[in-house]
Amino acid sequence: MDELGIGDVAASVFGGFNFILGFLMVFRCQQAYSRWWEGGTLLQQVRGEWFNAFSSLVAFSNAAPEKTHDVEAFQQQLVRLFSLLYGCALTQVSSMNGNYFELINLDGFDAQSLSFLGTCHDKCEVTLQWIQRIIVEAEQKAIVKIAPPILSRVYNELGNGIVNLNNARKIREFPMPFPLAQMIMVMLIVHAIFTPLICAATLHSPVWAALLTFVVIFSFWSVLYIALELEMPFGYDPNDLPLQKMAEDLNKSLRTLIHPLASSVPGFTCPEDPMALQAKVLDFDSDLSETGCSAYGVWVPWKPAIINVPHCSLKGISMVSEVITDAFSPSAAKVSAGRNASEPVPSPTPTGVVKVQNVREGPPSQPEIHKSAPDRPTDGAATSQSDSQANSLPILIESANPPRAPEATHSPGKSMPQRTPEDFQPPNVPYNF
Repeated sequence: MDELGIGDVAASVFGGFNFILGFLMVFRCQQAYSRWWEGGTLLQQVRGEWFNAFSSLVAFSNAAPEKTHDVEAFQQQLVRLFSLLYGCALTQVSSMNGNYFELINLDGFDAQSLSFLGTCHDKCEVTLQWIQRIIVEAEQKAIVKIAPPILSRVYNELGNGIVNLNNARKIREFPMPFPLAQMIMVMLIVHAIFTPLICAATLHSPVWAALLTFVVIFSFWSVLYIALELEMPFGYDPNDLPLQKMAEDLNKSLRTLIHPLASSVPGFTCPEDPMALQAKVLDFDSDLSETGCSAYGVWVPWKPAIINVPHCSLKGISMVSEVITDAFSPSAAKVSAGRNASEPVPSPTPTGVVKVQNVREGPPSQPEIHKSAPDRPTDGAATSQSDSQANSLPILIESANPPRAPEATHSPGKSMPQRTPEDFQPPNVPYNF
């Protein structure tokens, strides 16, 4: 170290340099992986949004027999446009030399429109406009028969797909900032020059010095090339996203969805026992027409849970329900109206008085409380009366502020009786709820 002029201070400075370089390398690698993962996520979201829109349009198609030909033509045109839309979307994000993607044939479209599409600045936007226009025309011709608010979800899904596509395009159009990339490259070159000198000065064995130099430099450059591989995920490298297979997968799904057995509801015959919901674990890759039937293999029967409710609870619930039903029935309202018309108008009840009605079977004479009791009775009769009330079940509590009697019921020559504050105190009677 003395011959090379490398001291402890120089070794410490080189250690700080390695720390900064390592931090930049880790940061760039994390950003590269984030770009790679975000690119795949956005393309899958585009695929899901547009496929869901196509599925909704197929489901919304008119099932009337006189519209069969129009619906078939609409679906055939729609499946080709969605295949074209996704293919144009992949060409916008692809960084390959040639954009070769699978496409469902465009038979039936006029050549002038297809030639115009080839000269457009953004093919995806024009194709999206065609799809939206064909949906509007199909709705006007009753080919798509659904409520407008429900049909609007198709436009929302188409819009969400184009937004996700533009977010994916920024990964291709906005690379890693040039100053950061150049700074990392210059620091790696400096690190590759000084690392052999530091190892040769600090290690006595030439073999160990060469080995450690190779391992350290190789590790840093390997992390750099991993970041470079992941930064642009829309290429043709083995670690890039499989754009061509994604186009093939969507075309298979589109063609499957317009099959008559896929676009119509499967026939179903209700079993004799609707509660015979048996289940078992089976291979979903097998023929479900055989393995999915209860006649194939051993199935576990389903037993619904039974809740044991005490008899007393059921009796109490039935009593309450009967009281509420009788109280709100039309016949009870008529009887109450006739009784109010025949009986004289009662005197106004003081504010705060609570009227309790007992509905449990018991003694036929249960007094109704109309006046307040300032003090709880202490004699034996009052005690027995309180005990009988404690064993009863009060259900209905009428309003504490009944309507006032009409002014015409009082003679103009007589004045209303004066009431004391004790008349307006709430009753001191125990209630059991």
